[in-house]
Amino acid sequence: MNNSFLVIFIGLIIAIIVGAYFIKVHPALYWISIPIMAFVIWLAAIYGNIFNAIITAPEFSTTADNFGIITFIFNNYVYFITGVVLLLALALYAKTIVVREE
Repeated sequence: MNNSFLVIFIGLIIAIIVGAYFIKVHPALYWISIPIMAFVIWLAAIYGNIFNAIITAPEFSTTADNFGIITFIFNNYVYFITGVVLLLALALYAKTIVVREE
């Protein structure tokens, strides 16, 4: 379960970045995407805090010790999601624009 979560987490990150590269986005939409990306980082902070509240409960504290990778990811979830958001912005808006001359 622990290693499967890591593989799925990294696989989804790679799929998001590769998928974003193939989307055609106009550079004017960058200003619209900034608040959306900030909202995603804010949600990641909420999810990280919820997970921390759950694993510090006495009922789950012994079980959380068995899942070291999941605990590490969610304790640093804001940092991971911020990195993903920055890579996503890079993949979306750092493409070269090819202009055809006919």
